[in-house]
Amino acid sequence: MFISKFEDINPLGAKIGIEFLAQKLGESIIVLANNRMVMAKVSDSFVKKGVNAGKIVGEIARATGANGGGRPNFAQGGIKDTSKLDEILAKIEDGLKTVRV
Repeated sequence: MFISKFEDINPLGAKIGIEFLAQKLGESIIVLANNRMVMAKVSDSFVKKGVNAGKIVGEIARATGANGGGRPNFAQGGIKDTSKLDEILAKIEDGLKTVRV
């Protein structure tokens, strides 16, 4: 599992980065966020366990006053209120700690 904030780069650069990271990590859950957007990539083995990238992104985006969602294996959304970002990322990480491949 990899959950992190990242510098402000364009959405295409972030998507390329998350895909590269997913290839390097293999079976993984990756959540990246910055002051404008959030992306999540979930490998198939975790999707089968019930982890859903669209739900993760939706929860983070809604907690910051924005919207987001997507497919079970990849999703993206916006971020509005960054003051809540650290708190919601920690909550997501805690919730995912019990999920094992």
